[in-house]
Amino acid sequence: MSLLGNIIPPSQTAGYLRTLPAIRERCGRVHELAKLGKLEYFEYHPEREIDVAKFCIDLIKVCACVFNALYPSAEVDRGITVTISPKYVDNQLTT
Repeated sequence: MSLLGNIIPPSQTAGYLRTLPAIRERCGRVHELAKLGKLEYFEYHPEREIDVAKFCIDLIKVCACVFNALYPSAEVDRGITVTISPKYVDNQLTT
């Protein structure tokens, strides 16, 4: 037992860190630090968020095309759904 409570096995910690809630929580922490200018290797530019979102969408599309080309008959888990906000569809920002 540590001063912080029960010791969590690394396998459970790693498993948790791969979950969407953990990723969202960590991203939220990094985003807050970025807004405060407290990141060591990156700078935050809020005016560039739309450009970054468009870049990420394009990257996801390219990765999907490459995956489909490499594995045309791959069995994909149909229980996973990815939704892109309507304001980013076709890289056209609508406000």
